[in-house]
Amino acid sequence: MKNRLGIAVKLATSLVLICAILVTSLYDAEGLWAAHQEPTPQYQARESDHQEEYPLMKPSREKRREWIEKYNKAPKAHIDEQVKRKLALAPTGSLSLLSHLQYTPSERNQGSCGNCWAWAGTGVMEIALSVQRSIKDRLSIQYLNSNFNGGSGVDWACCGGWLSDIASFYSSTG
Repeated sequence: MKNRLGIAVKLATSLVLICAILVTSLYDAEGLWAAHQEPTPQYQARESDHQEEYPLMKPSREKRREWIEKYNKAPKAHIDEQVKRKLALAPTGSLSLLSHLQYTPSERNQGSCGNCWAWAGTGVMEIALSVQRSIKDRLSIQYLNSNFNGGSGVDWACCGGWLSDIASFYSSTG
């Protein structure tokens, strides 16, 4: 089970990093990201009769380098040989893990808070609890937002983070 959780964490980490790099690389050629002075592009989602705006996160070049360094230093997930064989024999396609979550899309909306890393890590923990202990309780994103690095300032949860930050936070808070 530890191996499966390790694989899930590594996959979630990869997804968060890839998204951040893809979005930020659109503006990074020749330092254009920092020089970009136009208004931040907005994504709009319609729910009922109101619209919400979702700004693009613009991490600094230093922050992106830090994320890449953390990714490269992260332990590699070990896949058991028996699991590898099963995966090789499995049909190609997709696999949904939504049955392991209490999933209501409108309740899993991070809005303009830059805590996608917290959502990904919390989702991985919810899936692990479901698989390992048949517990399907929702875990609180707000708890992390309110308590991570004091819940405010330049390094709180909405300012971006890493899956290892979730592990450290829960290891230290219990």
